[in-house]
Formats: sequence, structure tokens, C-alpha cells
Amino acid sequence: MINKKNVVIFFPKIEKPHNFVYKPCQMGKLTSTQFRIKDHPSTNKPLQVVHMDLCGPCRKEGTGGEWYFVLVIDDLSRLT
Repeated sequence: MINKKNVVIFFPKIEKPHNFVYKPCQMGKLTSTQFRIKDHPSTNKPLQVVHMDLCGPCRKEGTGGEWYFVLVIDDLSRLT
């Protein structure tokens, strides 16, 4: 604003570069390839392979005072 009104003497002219993309923003917007759909399940019994993830801390405290939870997914049935 000061630069446009020429209020300050010897204030350098600052211009935005045209078509400039910040590298981390550009990398974050890249799309990844989708996972291939399996023709056959990798397991043949429930609970033979499970996927687990520890999630938290949560924004709000749980009813029992907990801030974290464990997510367990069965690979065969996708039951959580």
C-alpha cells in the first residue's frame, strides 16, 4: 500500500513473480496412483493378518479420560 502511493522515498519496487509455485505446495498436490484391486484375498482365515494403527492424541478427551485409540482391521473380512 505504501509502495503504490509513493509515500516513502527510495522504497524498492517489489513485484510478485508470475506463475510461481512453491515447491512443497506443488508436491502436496501431486496425485498418487490407486492401489490395484486384488483378485484373491491374501488370507484364508479371519484374524490371520490384522492391520493396526495407534491414533491420537484426539482433540477431545474420551468418556473414560483417554486421548488415544487403537484401530484394528481384519484383512479378510475388513471388520474393524
